[in-house]
Amino acid sequence: MRFNTTILALSEAWTYLQRIPLRPFISDGNVVRAEGNTLTITLADTEIIMRVQIPEVEVYEEGEVSFPLRLVMTAITSKNFDKNETVVFSTEPSGYGDQVKVNVSVNGFDVSLEGKSSSYIQVIEEWQEEQETNTLTLTEDVLKTGLEYTSFAALASSKNGRASFQCILFEIKENTINFVATDGSNLGYVQCSGMSDLTPTRICLPIRAMENLLNCLRERSESQVTLSYSERFATFQTEDFVLITRVLESVFPDYNTACPRGELHEIVVSRAEVIRTIDFFAPFCVQKDLPMVITIADNLMDFYISQSSIVPRMRKQIACQTQDATPLRISITMSALKKAFEHISSDDVLLVLPEPYNNMDSRGSAYIKPTIGLNENIEYWQLITLASLVIEQNDGSENN
Repeated sequence: MRFNTTILALSEAWTYLQRIPLRPFISDGNVVRAEGNTLTITLADTEIIMRVQIPEVEVYEEGEVSFPLRLVMTAITSKNFDKNETVVFSTEPSGYGDQVKVNVSVNGFDVSLEGKSSSYIQVIEEWQEEQETNTLTLTEDVLKTGLEYTSFAALASSKNGRASFQCILFEIKENTINFVATDGSNLGYVQCSGMSDLTPTRICLPIRAMENLLNCLRERSESQVTLSYSERFATFQTEDFVLITRVLESVFPDYNTACPRGELHEIVVSRAEVIRTIDFFAPFCVQKDLPMVITIADNLMDFYISQSSIVPRMRKQIACQTQDATPLRISITMSALKKAFEHISSDDVLLVLPEPYNNMDSRGSAYIKPTIGLNENIEYWQLITLASLVIEQNDGSENN
């Protein structure tokens, strides 16, 4: 195999490829294929395959090789080379089975690397081609919004070790696609409507792959993404790259059972004021998951913490808006409340509480929604777990 390309072309491709965390001295997981006048570079780990094509490459001898490409990219991007400098790649047999030598030349520098003429990526690609797939087309704006507003919950699951929640659910219906993720305390939900003739299904995709996809989409302007999926693999294809990930076998919990029902109580409060209150309380708390008691009455939200061993009592009142005369007292962990409010885009937040069961102290979930919609075809809300919910029996001036 022998071909020439430029540092600029390689660097633009590397913008996407560098997100795959491969060890630099390992050839497995890197495949470079020169065919026609196109260079196809594929990187893979246990969950993600990322593929980028570079057109208009001078290919003198077609072929495919696996070698530690990250070393080459680190070297040529760390030097002050002209971006239009030519990089020459060639291979030659090494005499040991499928081992080859990969020679790289740029600006008078020459290096030879050990490589292989085959890779396990080829096996994965063959498996993928054998799968029966469904296909749908999404705008990048829809896909970015769906991932942006749900991934925070799945990322929290990966940090606290809850393996069953380390994914984003793509819930595909005839006219809509829903993105859902949870960590057990917070749930993010985005519904994108205005579609047609979709094949209903549910697929769970790993959060690490979706985080990489989101980061790649942030590098791009508005365009379209083609999603193809089967029982084992899902593929996202744009004009610049292809990302392939495995479909998880885990069953996503039925989030509908947690949604508040019956009579609902709506409260509008300032997003910034709630976050400021939590940030002020946090340094005084040994544990960031302390339950924060909030009493809602007479257009005031009274935030109260009384379980810190260092500071016996903390309190703050914030103005809110509610048309409901029923005084309520809820309890929510500080970390869950802050996480929820940080991932709302509007200045004010709508908190929707269920009616306490038989007027007794109960648990459940509350909706948290932006007061301004993201888009006429996009609905966004969160669920947050309530540690307790009860009708307040006193005047709300003190907490028990």
